[in-house]
Amino acid sequence: MSKKLQDIDLLNSIFQFSVEGILVIDADYRILKCNPASEKLFGYDTKELINQKIENLIPKKFKKIHQDAKEEDNTNTKTSQIEEDLESWGLKKDGSKFPLKINVRPTIIKDKKVIIVFIVDIIAQKTKEALISIKNNALASTSNGILIADAQDLGNPIIYCNDAFTKITGYTQEEALGRNCSFLQNDDRNQEGIGVMKNAIVLGEVCNVTVRNYKKDGTLFWNEITITPIFSEENTLTHFIGVQSEVTNKVQQEDLKNQTKKILEFIAQDKPIRTISKKIIEIVETQFKDCLASILVLDKEHKTPYKLIAPNLPKEFTMYNESSSYSPKRAFYDTTNFLREEIIVSNIKETILWKDHKDVVVTNGIKAYWSFPIISSTKQILGTFSVYNKHARKLSKQEKEIAIDMSHLASIAIETHYKTIKLVENKKKLEEKVASRTNELTTTVQKLVESNLSLEDQIEETLAAQKSAITSKSLLSAIAKNFPNGFIIVFNADFEILLKEGEAIIKLGLDKMIFKEATADDIIMFTKEQKIKLKQDILKTIAGEHLGFEIKYKNLYFSVNTIPLVDRNTVISSALFVYSNITTQKEIEQDSQNALKKEQELNGLKSQFISMASHEFRTPLSAIQTSAILIGKQNGAEQELKREKYVAQIKKNVKQLVVILNDFLSLSKLEEGRVIANMQLFDFVALSKTLIEEVSVTKKIGKNILFSSPSELVLLNLDPKLVRHILMNLVSNAIKYSPKNTDISIKITESDLFVSLEVKDQGIGIPEQEQGKLFERFFRAKNAQNIEGTGLGLHIVKQYVDLMDGTIDFKSIPNKGTTFLIKWPKQLK
Repeated sequence: MSKKLQDIDLLNSIFQFSVEGILVIDADYRILKCNPASEKLFGYDTKELINQKIENLIPKKFKKIHQDAKEEDNTNTKTSQIEEDLESWGLKKDGSKFPLKINVRPTIIKDKKVIIVFIVDIIAQKTKEALISIKNNALASTSNGILIADAQDLGNPIIYCNDAFTKITGYTQEEALGRNCSFLQNDDRNQEGIGVMKNAIVLGEVCNVTVRNYKKDGTLFWNEITITPIFSEENTLTHFIGVQSEVTNKVQQEDLKNQTKKILEFIAQDKPIRTISKKIIEIVETQFKDCLASILVLDKEHKTPYKLIAPNLPKEFTMYNESSSYSPKRAFYDTTNFLREEIIVSNIKETILWKDHKDVVVTNGIKAYWSFPIISSTKQILGTFSVYNKHARKLSKQEKEIAIDMSHLASIAIETHYKTIKLVENKKKLEEKVASRTNELTTTVQKLVESNLSLEDQIEETLAAQKSAITSKSLLSAIAKNFPNGFIIVFNADFEILLKEGEAIIKLGLDKMIFKEATADDIIMFTKEQKIKLKQDILKTIAGEHLGFEIKYKNLYFSVNTIPLVDRNTVISSALFVYSNITTQKEIEQDSQNALKKEQELNGLKSQFISMASHEFRTPLSAIQTSAILIGKQNGAEQELKREKYVAQIKKNVKQLVVILNDFLSLSKLEEGRVIANMQLFDFVALSKTLIEEVSVTKKIGKNILFSSPSELVLLNLDPKLVRHILMNLVSNAIKYSPKNTDISIKITESDLFVSLEVKDQGIGIPEQEQGKLFERFFRAKNAQNIEGTGLGLHIVKQYVDLMDGTIDFKSIPNKGTTFLIKWPKQLK
């Protein structure tokens, strides 16, 4: 008896102190007994639940549960467990609902059939499951590759990888799981970044490196990896999380920029032409996959191409090319480029240019051919730059830009090489001329000595001849020593021209303007102010100064240096002006400045984009967060309308985020050239009316949309998706920037040649001084800074209109409104 009493006390303690709610109900569903946990769970006071119907607590589910219990009881007289861990909803005393899990057990107590119901609140569990689902979806949908490795295992095997990882590497999850991440490096282990990663893993530290990885098909790609260690609550290293981004294009662009800079330095340093050309070939064969390149130069005398550089191209190709003549009939291989033609052959087998030489193509596995002429600054053909591909494919836009840049660099290098050769030849000719004149003067002196003049005359004339010879020799030696690429002029103190030399004088047509024994005033190419400055420079030079400055003539730049010249008595008697052609250096300098300016503009756009994106994403996200919090607080049945209001706000802001993201995606596709207009015939009026109905549902009260068209049917042969995007953007802007109680007019007109669309509003307008920037990326007018927007909409509209051969124009008056007018040509074919 004592043992039984102890068991009863034990069961009663369990009943009273159980964290689970326990209810005992009779056959009429009335509660006979309940423990404190169940009272607290449903929000009732002590013993307030006794004799209440169970439907008051579990209204929707319990009747089915009880029916199951009744059927079980009819078929089985023994006690049994009807349903285990059944999820349902409970109703608290205050009317709020909460998720719960119930376990029903029929039994017999004192010869009475009763049902014991065990109840657990699972709201915390549901919240945790929802968070886990959100995190898993986020990991799976991110564009970055995500890896999780087990730090407890010695080999740090991969235990998780998301879809982005498989897309980047080409390996499936089954192929990656259980392996160490080092398999992505193949045998390319001697990398600085790999050492940094290994050290960070050993020390359990965060690191960020860029390394070379290889895809499943063996393709090399550059991978920017961030490794983060994960520690348990006991500070034990348990896992590593790796986030990877493919940055191949970024690395290649940086490498291309550095290599291009190196080539320009080689040209400026007057490196050998074969060294510069070899560097150009290396860049192309590195940037282009499975490609070989060559540079052929035109022999102007024999009108045939000869190989400058083709280090990896089979000899058969260069042999055929070098045997080709400069003739349209011989339009084959690189020779065609000597006719100023750019040749893009995506499949060599399908072109007649190669019909007589397909054995060379098949033998060497060449399937595509792209060739570009190398043209000098004077529009003369210098040679050809060619790329041979082992795959039949088209040339990408980026590859074409690189090829054109390389042909331009080759042009600068070849032209500089020719000028260097010409300079050496001119120097040699000048030295020969000086030597010849010296010999002539020496011969004259000898003849005077041998003549039958009087001794006094002989001495006087001999001294005069020697003095003239020494003066001429000193003068010509000084000219030869200081003569650069260009031309020279020597002036005396009376501003007379004593000497003019240089091939550039004839090329520039200066021989008719500058002639011997003329003065500075006779040079008609100079203005009055320039002549005054020239005289001042002559006097300064004769006074002993060395001057240096730059001038521009006929789009050519010259560096001018002045040098004082002394006579036999070491007295400065004349001034040497040396004009050096620095046009090529100026062009290189200008290209560098343009590249720097472009880089600065890109950095500015990047900063502007980050600032704009941060603001535009923060506003809807904040609204979504606030609405979600308020929904969590509105749990009552009577607060359904408020919850629907906040849900609507969330949907609205999500839609706004989708619009922003779509703008970003559209801009990206446009800049990459991936947007193609799919022309088809459609009814412009029907499309416009459908869009207006959609917009009218969401527009604010007090804004009226007026639509007009010449007829019920206006056909356009354009891309309906792009036209819809254009109309949606213009109408949305009109609604967004217009005040209440104003009209928005949409008007379609049609002529014999054009179909026009006019969208007119009575909104805030665009400041006149900012109207020129309206279609630029990320542009927001000053009077629209406090209104949501990305600054991309009208830029994308302009691109779409241009893509479909249309025109867009607008008129705007601040605080009165804006009218946009788009015209498309009628092409019904």
